[in-house]
Amino acid sequence: MAWCPKCRRFQEEDDLCIHCWIELVDTLPPEPREPENEVLLVSVSDENEANIIQNLLEINKIPSLKKYRDIGGYMKVYMGTSAFGIDIYVPEICVETSREILRTDTSSDGAVSDETISETISDDIGQTPSSYRPEEKKNVVRLLLLFILIPMVTVLLISLLIKA
Repeated sequence: MAWCPKCRRFQEEDDLCIHCWIELVDTLPPEPREPENEVLLVSVSDENEANIIQNLLEINKIPSLKKYRDIGGYMKVYMGTSAFGIDIYVPEICVETSREILRTDTSSDGAVSDETISETISDDIGQTPSSYRPEEKKNVVRLLLLFILIPMVTVLLISLLIKA
């Protein structure tokens, strides 16, 4: 009496599954669960806000996922910060609980006592990932000028001076 953990078939006599050639077990492990749908909880502008929200959710045993918008993940690795913003996702079954946690004042727990953070979070709840604030676009242009255009012009001028 044994089960194959891979194909989940019952076999009476062998030690190995005749289909998978895997060692049989007495009891089957639980069926793998399908991944839960993730839903956008909030969009924030910087890493500090995202960390505060993720810690609040973690304290309340709610899993969360942080995703950088557009090329924000690359900018975070290359420059240490991203001007594109961060989206925080939670499982679909936890959305209402998560929104309630972010709306309530958690100063009684001692977790977060800054009211401005909770107001910012309440304003951002439900914001779509494609919406950008005007100051974010200005920051992106400034970063492109600072890290791409200025070094290219500098290299061009130095090469012209060396040839002359």
